[in-house]
Amino acid sequence: MSGEGAGGGELSDTGGQLPEELEAAGWQRRFEADAARVDEVVELYTSLGCEVTTRALAPQSFAPECASCALTACSRYVEIYTRTKAHTGA
Repeated sequence: MSGEGAGGGELSDTGGQLPEELEAAGWQRRFEADAARVDEVVELYTSLGCEVTTRALAPQSFAPECASCALTACSRYVEIYTRTKAHTGA
């Protein structure tokens, strides 16, 4: 997922960055969202003055006993991160 999100907001995919790297860059993890509804999330957060980025769920972040569910979750959901535009100087 990349490009410009709904409402003129910025939406980008983190390209595989680790959560720790995102947090160091000022991003705050919000929640997981159904990939089909990401545009709604982008519109909401950009209306609040935030940048929005996504991160694919990683199967290895699930417990071994959750492996079968992880395959489904990773193909359908993404993590949503936001940061204020003031953080980036925009």
